Amino acid sequence: LAVLSDQCAITTLTAPTATDNCVGAVTGTTTTTTPISASTTIVWTYDDGNGNTVTQNQTVTINDSTAPVADVATLAVLSDQCAITTLTAPTATDNCVGAVTGTTTTTTPISASTTIVWTYDDGNGNVSNQMQNVIIDDTIAPSCSSMDITVQLDAITGMVSITGADIDNGSTDNCGIATLTVTPNTFDFTNIGTNNVVLTVIDNNGLASMCNAIVTVENFTLGTNDNTISEVKIYPNPFNETLNIRMPQNYIGDEIQIELFDIRGRLVSRLFKTVTGNRNVVLKEFNRIDEGSYFIKIKSEGSKDSIFKQLIKK
Repeated sequence: LAVLSDQCAITTLTAPTATDNCVGAVTGTTTTTTPISASTTIVWTYDDGNGNTVTQNQTVTINDSTAPVADVATLAVLSDQCAITTLTAPTATDNCVGAVTGTTTTTTPISASTTIVWTYDDGNGNVSNQMQNVIIDDTIAPSCSSMDITVQLDAITGMVSITGADIDNGSTDNCGIATLTVTPNTFDFTNIGTNNVVLTVIDNNGLASMCNAIVTVENFTLGTNDNTISEVKIYPNPFNETLNIRMPQNYIGDEIQIELFDIRGRLVSRLFKTVTGNRNVVLKEFNRIDEGSYFIKIKSEGSKDSIFKQLIKK
C-alpha cells in the first residue's frame, strides 16, 4: 500500500480491497481512526466472513517542517521618553496548529533602547523569530525648584554642611529625579550671613537644570545652663605676642578649655587654663603660630556653653 504523508494530519482514509476465492471483493477494515497527527502504521484486515482473514500494513508519515509565519511583516517600533512598562505579544499563523502567540525573554520595564526578540513555536519543533525595536529617548530636562534655608554652625567643628535635598522644593523629572547637588555645600565662620548657592537637578539620562537659593548661615547658639559665657572678652584682636581672655565673674575657679582652629576648621592648639580671681587668662602659647585668620573656642568645665570668636594673628 502507498505511504500516506502529510505536514499536519491525515484526515480521511480510503480502505483498500482484496479478492476472496469464494466471496469475491473484500473491503479492508481498521481500528485506526482519523485524524492521524503522528506517524504510525495502519493495519488493514480482510475478512471473507468464513473465518479466513488476512492483514496488510500501510505506513503513515506525519512530518511538519513549516515554521509559523508572523501575521505582521514588520512590528511597530515601541518608543517612550522613560520606559516601556507593558508589552503586547504579536501573533503568527502556523500551517498545522493555526494561531501562535509570540513569547520573549525581555522583561518590563524597559528603560533603555533595545531589540525584543519574539519567538513563535508551533510545538512540533518548528520555530521562527521576529524582531521589534524599542527606543527610549528622554528629551525633557528636569524642573528645578529650590527654597531658601537657614542653617547653624556646629559648636564643635565650627562648620555646617547641606545636601541638595535640604533646599529642594519639589524638583521633578518626567522619568524620576536621579541626583540633587548643591554648590557650595559646606560653610564655616567666614560664611556667616547670606550665601548664594546653586541647586543642580540631573536625571538618569544626564539632562540637567539649575536654580538658585540663599543659605543663611548663623553662628551656633549657646547652651541654656549659663549664658554669661557670651560676655567673654578677647583682646587685643588682631594680636601678636600675647592674647588676653577676660571671663565673667561666675567663672572664677573654673578650668576652661581653649581651642584654636585654622580657617578650614582644623585644630591648631588645645589648652586648659584656670580662671583666677582677676578673671584674666593670659595666653602666650599662640605667639609662634603663623599670621592669618583663626577661630578660638572657649568652653568652661562647669557649663555646657561654649563660644567661638574670630582672631587675627599678626
